[in-house]
Amino acid sequence: MLIDSTTIRCVKQGNEAAFKVLYDAFSQKIFTVSVKFGLTSDEAREIVQEVFIKLWNHRETLNENLSINAYLLTITKNTLINRQKKLTYETAYKKYLEKREMNSFINMEDEIVHSDLKQLAESFINSLPDQQKEIFLLSKKENLSNKEIAEKLNLSLRTVENQVYRASKKIKDELKRNGAILSLFIAFILGV
Repeated sequence: MLIDSTTIRCVKQGNEAAFKVLYDAFSQKIFTVSVKFGLTSDEAREIVQEVFIKLWNHRETLNENLSINAYLLTITKNTLINRQKKLTYETAYKKYLEKREMNSFINMEDEIVHSDLKQLAESFINSLPDQQKEIFLLSKKENLSNKEIAEKLNLSLRTVENQVYRASKKIKDELKRNGAILSLFIAFILGV
């Protein structure tokens, strides 16, 4: 069916009857393109609906002098590509979650080692002077910024920065003395 510029002009003005003319003329073509893209019939019908919703929502921008066929096919192509991107991201995210879940299952021996290492890290932190320990824990465990810590403890920003630096250096030095693997593990746990 050939669509004339009058029909496009009517659609631009919000005429639903003219919009139905466009829908009747192009919905099957969009459906066929979607199926050829590898979609099921239900998915293809969803694409048809999405394309025509986009057309209706942007009807004021239609140009009567341009091909409505090309315009609708461009919307269809972009909708199909965006759908594929979304599916790709969802699949990648599901794989990430599955991998993360698999990695979270730690056998009993690993739990014991983890517990021992955590106790060692806590002993390093507990060996810090009281104020330095408090500032370090606010920074690393509660994720407060240096400015927030300074305000909370009524200290200068420079004092907080120095204390965080000194605590981190002391812990890193202790970690180095206790072996590289241990250092990496505890540094990861503490975010040092």
